[in-house]
Amino acid sequence: MSSSSSEESVSESNSSVNYAKTTMNNRTRNKNKRGSSKISVSDDASISHLNMVQLTEGDLAVDLDDETQRTILTNRWLERKALDKLGIKYKKGRFSKEEKSKLAKAMQDYQRINSLSDDDIKQLIYGRNPKVHENFWKYMAMALGTRPLKTVSQHIQRRYHPFNYTGAWNPEDDNELIKLVKIHHHDWVTIGNELGRMGTQCRDRWRDYVQYKNDKLRGRWTKEEEQKLINIIVEITGQNDADISLDWGIPWQQVSSLMENTRSPNQCRAKWVKELRLQYELDGPVPKWTSYDSYILVQKLYESQYDDETSVDWSGLNDEKWGPWTPGYLMNIWNHLKYTIKDFNIKSFRGLFLYSPTFSRIN
Repeated sequence: MSSSSSEESVSESNSSVNYAKTTMNNRTRNKNKRGSSKISVSDDASISHLNMVQLTEGDLAVDLDDETQRTILTNRWLERKALDKLGIKYKKGRFSKEEKSKLAKAMQDYQRINSLSDDDIKQLIYGRNPKVHENFWKYMAMALGTRPLKTVSQHIQRRYHPFNYTGAWNPEDDNELIKLVKIHHHDWVTIGNELGRMGTQCRDRWRDYVQYKNDKLRGRWTKEEEQKLINIIVEITGQNDADISLDWGIPWQQVSSLMENTRSPNQCRAKWVKELRLQYELDGPVPKWTSYDSYILVQKLYESQYDDETSVDWSGLNDEKWGPWTPGYLMNIWNHLKYTIKDFNIKSFRGLFLYSPTFSRIN
């Protein structure tokens, strides 16, 4: 994230604290606004209380009850860093089938009650500035109540985009992307429309592969590369006061840039998550993961009674007797195991335990 973007997040975070404080006095006014035939989520959504303690200059500790957290989460366009600064808890990772179902129903309800056509809904979803249609996005976010407003809008825009499923890139696509970037620079919406792909797909393809294609290295990492990557991540997480054990707080585009673009953001993330993070945390060689470890992991997941993997508390699966496995490491192993199951993506979470030798051993 750029410095200007970071400043905007901090500014938005501080303004949200003020927002929360002022809305405490608006309960009565909100009641008078209700009763409209159209669904509307007011900016002055009711908040029960907000106790703020100043720690150091520019650093806030905020004691928020569940209702307040939910209101800010679903009513403000905040980045993760700003939400973390406010101490707001929210769900991360892939959207579950249940969440997708709730969002689909919420969209149908919004369309029906507000008498909107399909084209009207598309305009709400794909307008260039989502803040213009805040009532719609707040309604969608409140259907879940556990995801940030911005995250919900991005998920819906990807899920319902007509160009979301356009297949793999080929050399001709890459060459056309290069030509369009020269013409339109980083106007990814325009480029996406001309290529028949989502703007974010074009952006990611450009920065992860095409832009520095001739500089990218392939194959085995050298020891020097590995140590350089570790040093970069340690420095960045220290500067951002981020948790080094979590990969979603690390700006991988920045990491790739500091690696002099010899490795893509995806390469850097994969190397860190699959190998170097655990090596760094153990300050030594990583024990070999065995098939018996896979069995233990699946057994623990099976006994946990989770109905969806997005709800799994990965930090609660390990114990000192088993091994030094971090939550991210276990989640990565699980994702690898899933891919050994045919049609895993259309099977339920608990249904996966019925397939493959590793899974079936627990029955």
